[in-house]
Amino acid sequence: MWNPIVNVDITLNTAGTTREGFGLPLFLASTDNFEERVRGYTSLTEVAEDFDENTAAYKAAKQLWSQTPKVTQLYIGRRAMQYTVSIPDAVTESTDYSITVAAGGGISQPYQYTAQSSDTAENVLQQFKTQIEADPTIKDKVSVNVTGSNGSATMIIAKAGDNDFVKVTT
Repeated sequence: MWNPIVNVDITLNTAGTTREGFGLPLFLASTDNFEERVRGYTSLTEVAEDFDENTAAYKAAKQLWSQTPKVTQLYIGRRAMQYTVSIPDAVTESTDYSITVAAGGGISQPYQYTAQSSDTAENVLQQFKTQIEADPTIKDKVSVNVTGSNGSATMIIAKAGDNDFVKVTT
């Protein structure tokens, strides 16, 4: 005859890891909030300085720091991003269009174009592409491609060369 009795001992070790760099969480985010590839954080308040409470990175950090044992630090890595620029409305004469392209090393360049009477979205975006590719401060740091035609054209701007950061604002 047998008895179905099991003894289980559970020990909760609340001490953190002792080897630096091991056991530290890394989250990846599609963000342009900072230039460096990886940024370390030691509190949720620090994370909130870079990420809105509704972002996945903030929510993940909040969940992580609600656990026991708590980690003392976490890292958020930045994925390489590309930007798609389009003109949603029909282009009208004398309308001013502008974008700003930022790249690694604190470079930020504004570009502006005033539409002519026969311009389409493709013409406006091609003008931006021409300006960016002629600008010696940024031309080697980004790649610019215009696809589509007439009103359905889009412009894609991504990092290039040894540059590791690009941000486009309109």
